[in-house]
Amino acid sequence: MKRLLLVTDNLMTRSWLEPPCRAAGAELVREGDAEPDLIAVDLTAQRSLERLTELRASHPGARILAFGPHVDTDAFEGARRAGADEVVARGKALDRLLARLAGTG
Repeated sequence: MKRLLLVTDNLMTRSWLEPPCRAAGAELVREGDAEPDLIAVDLTAQRSLERLTELRASHPGARILAFGPHVDTDAFEGARRAGADEVVARGKALDRLLARLAGTG
């Protein structure tokens, strides 16, 4: 079972992503509870790029997937610079998370 840390301050985003990730066998963790295997960062969250930088430093072994609006190319580039392993448009986030949880992505 992979441990997933979901970084978002949007309740709708959380309610969209959490149930299918749990169904795929992910254990959802909170910051400081357990070492995550996978971190998903919503680029529309407050301080998302700062948080991503902090998370990369504190969890060097975790894979980080950042996602946001496809038109926000500045945020995508900032996420790459901050240490995201993969950056995708919001519409692809769930598919990529599920693939990573299954070990196929």
